[in-house]
Amino acid sequence: MKKIIFFVIVIALIATAFIEVDCPICEGKGSIEGSHNMGLVRVLRVEDRIIDSVEDACSGYIVTKARPVIYLNNLGTDKAIGWLKVDLLMHGDTNKPLATQYLKIELEGETSSTVQSLVVFAYYTGDLPNNDLSLRVSPMTGGITDTSCNGSGKVAMNKFWLTKHFKEDIASEIQEQETLEPDMSHGGEGSYEWLVWMELA
Repeated sequence: MKKIIFFVIVIALIATAFIEVDCPICEGKGSIEGSHNMGLVRVLRVEDRIIDSVEDACSGYIVTKARPVIYLNNLGTDKAIGWLKVDLLMHGDTNKPLATQYLKIELEGETSSTVQSLVVFAYYTGDLPNNDLSLRVSPMTGGITDTSCNGSGKVAMNKFWLTKHFKEDIASEIQEQETLEPDMSHGGEGSYEWLVWMELA
């Protein structure tokens, strides 16, 4: 009887690898909502502020937390609403990010702002956590493909719970975006006001 139960469980586990369900990250859409007027948003400077990297004992994934300070400038006249792409890089290797996350931003036209957000990355390398890490931040001008499901909107059932676990874990960690300095309207990058704000004048 025990052998029968064991084989039933094994077969059920194997079957979950072939049954697909809606991805819990994009809710079956395959992508995350797009951006508006982000073409003239510039990332002026980034302070990485990596907090730590630890291995999740249950999944074997490495979880890296960072609280970067990001200096932004909207050169356009219209309000920009969209996403910043945040790549986690191993120092010296800029070609293949270890993981990627996205931060939602809103920035009035001809405005500069400094924001800080908690960003949580989950990735698998087959090695111990690496502390020699850095961040690369860039504005997104189009839609964002959900890398959890590779844009298909579907994940295998055995991957669903892991993906959902990380979504809930990250959601519980992430706090509201914090503006560190008041928005400052000015003539755009290179203007006198911009130089003063960047302490270059």
